[in-house]
Amino acid sequence: METSDKAFFEKWIQLLLDRLDHLEKQLCHLGNVRSEKREDSSYSSLEEQLLDNQDLCQLLRISKRTLQRYRSEGLLPYRVLQHKTYYRKEDVRVFLQKYMQKVNTDLSDFLDFPKTEQG
Repeated sequence: METSDKAFFEKWIQLLLDRLDHLEKQLCHLGNVRSEKREDSSYSSLEEQLLDNQDLCQLLRISKRTLQRYRSEGLLPYRVLQHKTYYRKEDVRVFLQKYMQKVNTDLSDFLDFPKTEQG
């Protein structure tokens, strides 16, 4: 019985090692694809123009639920890429100008639109 346990264990170890090898190959391929994309200047500029949920929540000082409500109500355009939600800086700028009365000066600098005089 001990030999069958050992054979079973060795089989599982081999399956795990094969799976790890497969994952390693996929990661190497993914790393090569990403480095190729980063060399492409249009990809870099697009990447710089997108904000994810966490970035936008911190920038606007709002919760994830509030951000979800803005999306659900159609107030803030968004894109989903590989199961992750992104927002274009231009869309955020338009959203802020349209729906927010007072814009924090930090946001104005970050989103590259003129500061408004607050009275």
